[in-house]
Formats: sequence, structure tokens, C-alpha cells
Amino acid sequence: MEVKRGGESQHPSVEVLLAMTGETPAPGEPGADGKWVEHVSNCPTCSELFQELRAWRDAVRRGDAGNAPEAWVRRAQERAVPRSFLAPLTGAFRAEVVFDSGRTLASGTRGDALQGRQWVLATDRLEIELSIAAAEAVEAPPLSGQLLQIEGAPVMLGNCRVVVVEGGRDGAETETRETGEFLFRKRPSGSFQLRLEGDGWSIVTPVLEP
Repeated sequence: MEVKRGGESQHPSVEVLLAMTGETPAPGEPGADGKWVEHVSNCPTCSELFQELRAWRDAVRRGDAGNAPEAWVRRAQERAVPRSFLAPLTGAFRAEVVFDSGRTLASGTRGDALQGRQWVLATDRLEIELSIAAAEAVEAPPLSGQLLQIEGAPVMLGNCRVVVVEGGRDGAETETRETGEFLFRKRPSGSFQLRLEGDGWSIVTPVLEP
């Protein structure tokens, strides 16, 4: 919507109204313009449309866009998700530990000696689930895990190189399956890191203690 009179816009465009909802403009679209704030407050038509756009934007964030026009949904999605997430994954990243079974046992309890230890490590777009068997375990996989995508443009999870780093030196290595799963036949003897390498990207974990 952009009605012009005498060369001047009488009402703001949909893109301008979307920008006024507080979201970052998509590429090539205008940012919020303060001159329209008063207009929207006093114009019933623009005010109603603005409220609808804001409601649809919030619905998109919740994963339910209702009957919003597809073009508006796409614009809202571009604003709700950082633009870098929509581009191919590139660069070097350091994962953070978001779960460590060795630190979440309730105070005063003892874990199963053969249970080993599990971690969940994450970057903005990828997640690594990792499990190491206890030194005494015989049947459990020594070191196994899975690479998962949690955000952004599709990432090839198969055929990624996975390297065990011990004492700052590369050790055993393997590749992920199509599902992102990987397995090492030997358990690290002490503290270690993992380095995962894909097409144009790499992830290094913090030092992990078995």
C-alpha cells in the first residue's frame, strides 16, 4: 500500500510498516522512518494494517503464520532470522558445552561407573551430541556422537572429517555418516578436543575431560 498525491506518498508502504514493527529490514528494503509514526497513530487504515503485520510477525516467530499472505510471511521470516543463517555455513567456530552429564548429577548421588559421560555442544547453527564410554566398559562404543543441524540454511552432515585432538596434536580421525553420526574405535586416554570439518566450515570443541 502506497498511495501518492502530488508526488508524495500519502500512506507508508507495507515494507515501511514491517520495519516499524521493530524488525531489521531485509536486503533492499527501507528501515523504519520516524515520520510515519504519527501518521500511523492517526490513520485508522494504516493503524489496522500495522497491527495485523505485527501480529503476523509474532505468529511467524511462533511457527504459525495463520492466513498471512505468503509474501508477507517471507518478509517476516527474513527479519526474524539473521540473514547470515540463510547463507551457506562458512568459517571457523568454537562450540560451547550446553550439557555435561558429569556436572548434572544431583548432589550426593553417584553415577554408574560404566555409564561413561555425555555432552551436548553447540554453535549457533550446529549441535554435537557426544558420548564417551567409561574406561572399564567393554561393549559400549569407546567414543561416539552425532552432528545435528539446529538452524539456518541446509548443511551437509555426511562425509565431515572428525579429528580427536590430544595434547594439541591431531590423533585418530573418522568421517560422519549421512546422518551426521560418527564413531571412534579407541577411547581417548585423557583430556581431548574434537575438530569437525565440513565444506567450508570447521568446529572445535573445548577441552573435554572423560
